[in-house]
Amino acid sequence: MKSIEVARLTDESELKQFMTRLLERSPAQETEVMVTEDDSALTRFANNGIHQNVAERDATVRVRVVKDGKTGVASINQMSEAAAADVLKRAVAIADLQPRSEVVPMPGLATAKPVEAWSDATAGATPEERADFVETVCARAGRAGLKAFGAFSTSAGQFAIANSLGVLHHERSTQATVNSVVMGDAGSGYADRGAIDVRELDKDQLAEEVIDKAQRNQNAQPVEPGVYEVVLEEYAVAEMLEFMSFMGFGALAVQEERSFMRLGEKITGDQVNIWDDGLDRTGIPSAFDFEGVPKQRVDLITGGVASGLVYDMQTATRTGRQSTGHGLPAPNTVCRELIHEAGIGGQGRSGERHQAGHLGHALLVRPRRPPQGVDHHRHDPRGNVPDRKRKDHPAGQRLALHAKYPRGTQRDAGADGID
Repeated sequence: MKSIEVARLTDESELKQFMTRLLERSPAQETEVMVTEDDSALTRFANNGIHQNVAERDATVRVRVVKDGKTGVASINQMSEAAAADVLKRAVAIADLQPRSEVVPMPGLATAKPVEAWSDATAGATPEERADFVETVCARAGRAGLKAFGAFSTSAGQFAIANSLGVLHHERSTQATVNSVVMGDAGSGYADRGAIDVRELDKDQLAEEVIDKAQRNQNAQPVEPGVYEVVLEEYAVAEMLEFMSFMGFGALAVQEERSFMRLGEKITGDQVNIWDDGLDRTGIPSAFDFEGVPKQRVDLITGGVASGLVYDMQTATRTGRQSTGHGLPAPNTVCRELIHEAGIGGQGRSGERHQAGHLGHALLVRPRRPPQGVDHHRHDPRGNVPDRKRKDHPAGQRLALHAKYPRGTQRDAGADGID
């Protein structure tokens, strides 16, 4: 097959022909073909010097068939005609061996709004360009008496999905990401960046941030266990949102009654607004999901109220809804482009938007007053750490799962609010 010269990706027209021919061969009632192709490179550094540069090109063909109420899935990392025939044969054979069960439905044809997620500069990035970026971080760390560690990657890829109901989507994308940890004798700092266009990454800005943090963290002093008003850095907020996505924003978690989302109820402070928008170019946008459903914005928390969930084909069908375009390879659901907007506890600029991948401001978390009679110092969540100031708190003591509430204690209505 022909390749796109800059990034060594298969030509779009040939990729679509390959998928169409595979669909035409299938004996199943419904068939889905998904192709992902990636051309990536990575430069790693440690102790103020580059120690590794690697590159990888790979393609994966995944076939899902539905035959007589049974599903079979098979994949292969080749794109030849012989490989296509083999992977289809294996998917059908797997379906034949399955018992009848709930079938994840395939979507029909729908128009996906195109997004611009490609940069020739990123697709053509060289090892020398990555090394130049890394050299700035390492050199400045060295002059400050610190050591820099991290990785810088650039990648170009394409994703295509087609099914026997008429879906045929294709898109290309690029991504450049860099992260660094700078360490001193008694403390460290962390920073990362990500962009579609590698030229948007500012090496001086990254170096300044990570080195400044490392310097300010030298000789940090421990604090006593307790309840504190804290300000979470943007990276901490991003990770918190990521865990919220895994744990509760998907409809499956609600259907299985394991989500924190209680639709229509107040679950955070008034100023918190969180939504997912796969079309927003401030992240890494995508026009459609891994089931071929067009992406759309979903408001998850609005003014502190749980206002929406994300659905894939399976969870949407169970409740008579439409998929919101949040399917992973069936049958999984996830938010990929979370955005947080808040006036941060009266400390930040009201209405400022923050991409989950790199939020522009921190979040102030104010713990509510705990119930009376709860000794926060004694109920240390680190149950295996002895309390030197209390002889009645031995190591290994089985304590409350949550530091604030020992077993049998009811939470008060205002606990753990996020302002």
